[in-house]
Amino acid sequence: VSEALLSQNELTLAELFTQKDQADQSGPGWYTRDLDIQVRMSLTLSESRSLEIPCILGFLPGSDIDLADELVVVFAHYDGLGTDPNGIQYPGANHNSSGISVMLEIARLWQNEELNPRRPVLFIAWGGGTLDDPGAKAFLEQDTNFRHLPNLKAGTSITPRTILQLDHVGAGGEALIIQTNGLGSRLYSLMESLTIEAGIPIAGEES
Repeated sequence: VSEALLSQNELTLAELFTQKDQADQSGPGWYTRDLDIQVRMSLTLSESRSLEIPCILGFLPGSDIDLADELVVVFAHYDGLGTDPNGIQYPGANHNSSGISVMLEIARLWQNEELNPRRPVLFIAWGGGTLDDPGAKAFLEQDTNFRHLPNLKAGTSITPRTILQLDHVGAGGEALIIQTNGLGSRLYSLMESLTIEAGIPIAGEES
């Protein structure tokens, strides 16, 4: 389709990919170019259907009664990009097999070290996309989803206080990318100091 569109302006995909970087873009990637073409398209959709996508939860109780209602969530989605109409499968090695691998390794190391965290920790392997997707947000924002978790602090409900999303953790080369969205300066500082201590460079800044 792209070749058919570009040919009307005597262009090819290869020519676009070999263009020099534009003023507002750098490095290899996608570039915009105005084309004197009008396109009319139609698409026939099948009936929508509901699908249940399971998620897997692992819970580690906290040991400090004063912090028993401050839930730490370690979150990684396990669904990939699926299969396109031509049958090409996209296994999603870094979107998000790498995140699931890191989460499982964290759980394994904690178990081997017999770690006893002060706050309760909930591991979530989510099957419905990232935290930006409405399903995950709705799950984490609804207090009743956590009322069945064991709680050392009677009369209080457990709610997520800190969420660590492991996504695209295989990206960035040898450097670690940490993004807090401006909500976790103390956590960022802790992760920064531990990363430096381990001799791992950090890419980017707190945002």
